[in-house]
Amino acid sequence: MKRASVLFLAIITLIGLVFGGFLISSPNKTTNPADFLYRAGSPVKGSGNASVKISIFSDYLCSYCKDAHTIINDVFSNNGRDVAIYYRNLIVHENSKIFAQAALASNKQGKFAQFDNILFEREIEPTEEAVINIAKEIGLNIDTFKSDLNSEETKSIMIQDEEDAISLQVRGTPTIFLNDQQIEDFRTLPNLIKNMI
Repeated sequence: MKRASVLFLAIITLIGLVFGGFLISSPNKTTNPADFLYRAGSPVKGSGNASVKISIFSDYLCSYCKDAHTIINDVFSNNGRDVAIYYRNLIVHENSKIFAQAALASNKQGKFAQFDNILFEREIEPTEEAVINIAKEIGLNIDTFKSDLNSEETKSIMIQDEEDAISLQVRGTPTIFLNDQQIEDFRTLPNLIKNMI
């Protein structure tokens, strides 16, 4: 009888531990992903009124992000009127931080798309001098660019990107959300959008 009671208590304890762990580790289902995906200050390509919204967390030194960038550019070229793309940073490679800051600084002057393309399409040293040279090449106001590059506003956007990535349980790059839902494979994006438009 005593052995049966100990066994019963052990089973109840195990069930309690498993269920308690599940409750602690489960994401909050009441959280709306849209609260974390479309932030003011984030670079956006397309209209905020578009029927399809894509939000991408990426890192400029991530090779998979480069592949995703190509696909997203094609998606926008083919569906620009119906698609809005929100660009978010998730620094995985510490050296990419200067690129993220530079892209945000270029966004302040309306040249994000050009800057973003150059960062993904060329081999560039992750230095302030290199990004300033890109800014000169695409015709940015250099004094303004330098000021925005290390401004509190730029740093604040990057911190917000990281906090939002944590809230959304983003664990790597690229991570893409399509109309608030995370997609598993960015290569499926063109077909998914074709079925939505």
